[in-house]
Amino acid sequence: MWGRGSPFEAAVSSRRPFLLAGFALAVALATLAGVTVLARRTFDRLQRGSEARQRAYEVLMALRKVRQDIGEMRVGVTGYVLTRDSVYLATYRSGLTGLSTDTMAIRTLTAGVPSLQRELDLLQPQLVEYAADLAATVQLAEIRPARSADVAPIPSRSGMLIEGIRPHFVAVETEQLRLLDASALEVRRAVTRTNTILFWALLTGGILILGTSTLLFVHLRSRVHAEARLTRAREELQEGRRLEAVGQLAAGVAHDFNNILTVIIGLGELIQQTLPRDHSGRSDLILLREAAGKATDLTRQLLAFGRRQVLEMRTLDLNAVVRHLGTFLARVLPESVQLTVLPAEGLGRVWADPSQLEQILMNLAVNARDAMPGGGRLTIETANTELDHLAADLHDGVKPGRYVALVVSDTGVGMDAATRARIFEPFFTTKEAGKGTGLGLATVYGIVKQSGGHIWAYSEPSHGTTFKIFLPRVDDAPTTETPRAAASGSLTGTETILLVEDDDAVREVARRILAGAGYQVLTAATPAAALGLLARRSEPVHLLLTDVVMPGMSGPQLAREVLARVPGIRVLYQSGYRDAAIAGDGALEGGTAFLAKPFNANSLRQMVRTVLDGPPRAEK
Repeated sequence: MWGRGSPFEAAVSSRRPFLLAGFALAVALATLAGVTVLARRTFDRLQRGSEARQRAYEVLMALRKVRQDIGEMRVGVTGYVLTRDSVYLATYRSGLTGLSTDTMAIRTLTAGVPSLQRELDLLQPQLVEYAADLAATVQLAEIRPARSADVAPIPSRSGMLIEGIRPHFVAVETEQLRLLDASALEVRRAVTRTNTILFWALLTGGILILGTSTLLFVHLRSRVHAEARLTRAREELQEGRRLEAVGQLAAGVAHDFNNILTVIIGLGELIQQTLPRDHSGRSDLILLREAAGKATDLTRQLLAFGRRQVLEMRTLDLNAVVRHLGTFLARVLPESVQLTVLPAEGLGRVWADPSQLEQILMNLAVNARDAMPGGGRLTIETANTELDHLAADLHDGVKPGRYVALVVSDTGVGMDAATRARIFEPFFTTKEAGKGTGLGLATVYGIVKQSGGHIWAYSEPSHGTTFKIFLPRVDDAPTTETPRAAASGSLTGTETILLVEDDDAVREVARRILAGAGYQVLTAATPAAALGLLARRSEPVHLLLTDVVMPGMSGPQLAREVLARVPGIRVLYQSGYRDAAIAGDGALEGGTAFLAKPFNANSLRQMVRTVLDGPPRAEK
């Protein structure tokens, strides 16, 4: 045996540092390899969780689009049946194409989820039946004249079919929300695992720390970006749902308020007719009518925010709208505000209502003027742009594609984050009491959304505000507006009118207006009472004037019952909703006449006379 100081021991002692270094290096490399493997697995789990969340979110968005497609198909078919306008037919076909594309997208996205595939298998035949029902309605409408005495109501089971489809939508959405929660849990677990790996990586040597920290930095950055996108998408989705709920409430309030305004306006006109021209009360009635007009404007803005107004859509050159209103704004804005209009060359067309676009610009200009009490610069720009998938990830409801941008910016006082988060809420205002209704930006938001666009606001205190509006770009030529013929002739008559209205005050005002014009008016508070009155009456009834939404039976349902008993009777609908004529239960017959509340005495007499002088409607 060798003792201390032997050549072998000396050799071992001289090599020990190298052996330790080699062993440490081997451990470090092994640890680095292990950490790398674990980090890679963690990254994969994080990536799968992010992809699952994104896929669930895309399915939810596609489901919303399918709902929109179903609505577009029904609106288009009903509008076409009522007006024979090919614009509505284009809306129907667009919805039909979108329905096929979006349902296929949902099936592709849920290919790995058997439970959702089974729900889709149950949903698909009902969608096909729904589309076939609307197609049959369109085909029947195309072979029938729009207004003819022998044209019968066009049947439709779309309302009933929608009720059968709805549970499947709910089931798919519920499953997607469950998957979204599960993916969020997967992300949290992945984050925990990432933190554990980071702890062990810090205990290793320099090589291990350097390699692992670099890899984790990349992974953590991806996680932060994914979480940020998800958080923003959730916030925008929640904000959109909240504004949609507020919009529905606002539209409902506007509907009820329209009934009240109908009474105020009608009674004011009736009282004014009984007063001598020199009566002092006439000036009070004029003030009453002006106040009612302002209230009508408020309800119109509420309906705009609730997306319940009727838009006269057409293909537009946005530059022409901006130049036209820019000329007007240059005259009405104070001299301390410098207006700059920058229209882009070769700007694409948009599909919108020109009057509503002018309303958008007017509201934003007024908002900018009030934000610059000491003067400043107001700039209105247009541009062609494209929103990519990144914009779609960052903003709820954005579909990648070509858009036309309308940018309105000012150099005013700006807004902080808390104010910016509430600017589109109805009745929210930072102005002094009595100097604003708080509906200007809410109206802008509703019009933009109803036009299929998006609006984003950018602002900081003392740095001004910029609103960016994106409207889908179309390739059609601008629509040429056809002038409408003016109504003429007497507004009186001797025919018999059956007035059905569940609001007592509105019913009484309408009765007095029509009786004052010479008509014999029969009134009923409910559809059942109206049918009973008809059953007891032997003399002819020439016109049915009915509300659309009533308890027990809708206006269109009542009209079908009345037409079966009194063939050839004219029908006129009235409602506080601007779109109630196409929102009733079942399909409305072709040639439907509609009067929106609030109405005045002259508009009621004029519409009644127009319908009575028009062609009768036959019962099928």
